[in-house]
Amino acid sequence: MTTHTTEAAAQAVAPIEAEGDGTWTPRDAFMHAMAAGEAASAALAVGPPRCLSVRKVIGGGFEVDLQFSEAPAQVVDFATAFDVPVERKPHGFREDYFYTEARAVIRGVPVHAWTLTAHESTPEDEAAAAESDSEATVETPAPAAATEAEDQA
Repeated sequence: MTTHTTEAAAQAVAPIEAEGDGTWTPRDAFMHAMAAGEAASAALAVGPPRCLSVRKVIGGGFEVDLQFSEAPAQVVDFATAFDVPVERKPHGFREDYFYTEARAVIRGVPVHAWTLTAHESTPEDEAAAAESDSEATVETPAPAAATEAEDQA
């Protein structure tokens, strides 16, 4: 039995104007946005986002959305890493919920970091709590073989 393979015909893809250096295909622009999301996540000191999404915006181009799980400290971490302000605003329908968010442009791509919390604590309170949690130490027990060797010596 003989199997013949053929190459798929290249699809015609409309280019998107790149910032300052030529044109990009939509795929290249999408990959560039994913790289911006990766750069944003890599800059975080307190951990990765719950969800990272890339979406196409009306008019062309892409933007990145970083969602955190009730963690204003992580939004503050993002804002600190990219030297942007943190905003806090009430949820549109629930008076007891608050958005904490920050926006930056990373590698020419708009990036929005946000979290929704069901309490009134400020991002600074959350950052202080996260810092005190990270200072806690945990003692790891020595392996049994090492303990026996010390006992025999």
